[in-house]
Amino acid sequence: MCSRPVVAAVRESEAASRRSSTPASLSRALRGDLDRIALKALRKEPVRRYHSAEALARDVERHLGGFPIEARPDTLGYRVGTFAKRHRVVVGAALAVLLAIVGGLSGALWWAGQASQERDRAVASREMLLSLLGDVDPDQTGGREVSALALLDHTAERLRIGLRGDDRTRAAVEAAVGKVYGNLGEFERAEVLQRSALRTRQEALGAGHPDVLQSQADLALLLTRQSRHEEAEQMLRGALAAGRRQLDAEHPAVAAVQHAIGVALTQQGRFAEAEPHLHHALMVRRTALGADAPVVAHSLAAMGSLLRRQGRLEEAESHYRAAADRYRALYGSENPRLGSALNEIGVIRKNSGDYRGAEPYYRQALAILEDSYGDRHPDYARAMSNLALLLKDRAILLGGDPALLDEAEPMLLRSLAIYRDLHGDAHLRVGHTEAHIGMLHLARGHGPEAERWFRQSLATHDAAETPALHTARPYPLTGLGEALLLRGRAAEAEPVLREALRIRQASTPGHWRIAEAQSALAECLFRLGRVAAADRLLTTAERRMREGDGEFARLALATRERRALLDAAR
Repeated sequence: MCSRPVVAAVRESEAASRRSSTPASLSRALRGDLDRIALKALRKEPVRRYHSAEALARDVERHLGGFPIEARPDTLGYRVGTFAKRHRVVVGAALAVLLAIVGGLSGALWWAGQASQERDRAVASREMLLSLLGDVDPDQTGGREVSALALLDHTAERLRIGLRGDDRTRAAVEAAVGKVYGNLGEFERAEVLQRSALRTRQEALGAGHPDVLQSQADLALLLTRQSRHEEAEQMLRGALAAGRRQLDAEHPAVAAVQHAIGVALTQQGRFAEAEPHLHHALMVRRTALGADAPVVAHSLAAMGSLLRRQGRLEEAESHYRAAADRYRALYGSENPRLGSALNEIGVIRKNSGDYRGAEPYYRQALAILEDSYGDRHPDYARAMSNLALLLKDRAILLGGDPALLDEAEPMLLRSLAIYRDLHGDAHLRVGHTEAHIGMLHLARGHGPEAERWFRQSLATHDAAETPALHTARPYPLTGLGEALLLRGRAAEAEPVLREALRIRQASTPGHWRIAEAQSALAECLFRLGRVAAADRLLTTAERRMREGDGEFARLALATRERRALLDAAR
């Protein structure tokens, strides 16, 4: 008697050779089509299996396109449902890899033109799937649990051995499993597989081929998540040039490269350069693939990120809500892509001053991401950090509520630990979170502790080689200036605050945080006895706050207090 876990928790599907999956709602997935496709592919009886690899590929493609599949429901029974409930994480991980392999293999088989190749590959794919599922079959494991990462590691090793004679299929599967690793936050493992896939595709297909471009875009996005910006950008510039030479500029593969370039430039704070790339990618994807394609949702989210960082909050929220609607329609209400979009909507709501409206988005996002990824993933850490910052700001608005600050602190410390564990000490996210902790100590009025954290944040930015005009750098600079003011060291604070203001004005003209730097510098000038200059600067900040949109509730409180000081001095 064989007890096979046949569950599919679909989380992303861009093309047949590019899959990633995470377990979030197995009860829903048990009712889906992917488990039926997997079961049909694995039937022992030849007459009940797909009659050819092409038929398998066609069913996968029909599922991805939202059409009815040829595989018919089979009675999974109480046995499979019970297994899935008892082995939730392992089953989800197993089927994530299974889907990647089915997608990668079927894509390669679709390209193959000869019946003998299809037949041989069909046998090989079936044997590999059976072997993979044996890793989580309690009849073969003796009932012991198998971790998701152990399963992925074992599968990756099998790829090197089992697909040596079929480079193109191996590359497709390596690319897909590499994305699974990346989505789980296992960046080193992901990079090994994605580089291998890219190398194989370059040797077999040459520069500018759509598969090569897609591999380059995927690898560059992985490098960008690790703040390896120069490496990612160099790869993408070469890929874009080759793609434009070999393909039409409106080809989706070229758009994938432009999307990756836009994301990389956004992460570096180079917004003016990023926008045309992201805009073009979005337009091409909509035209070529249709408004309902998953990559269109990804482009909407990337545009939302760019617009939010520029302070264009209404536009950003519109893009993120459109992306969230597409993710929900494509994957259901527990998908990590949806969780990330909801988290960003929470950020925008908070930046608009809607603190109460932001919190439900943060908490929903945090629950989805924890359920999907566990509690050591960078997206989970970011959502937890954002919720902590919301609590911190609410505490300030309530007169320094210590209970909210006490609730926020362990969240920030946990986020920092996750980032350090995943990325090491020299990473942008580490530096940014260190600055968050500094802001928490500022809210408590702890000047020495705040100063220590802000200086540590700036040292981390230096170690990570954050660009001089990166929009993340003024955050700890402004915080350090305010900490020095709190400690009565206004002369030391002035050059720090001026540098923060200079970077803000150069990198994000019109952004609401310019008013934040102006307000803090105005207090510094006042404390140095330069009341008229302080008055002029504070008036400019107040005008910006009236005319712009941004997170002004906390800033307005500080600015009112500074205005009262100036009025009293006059």
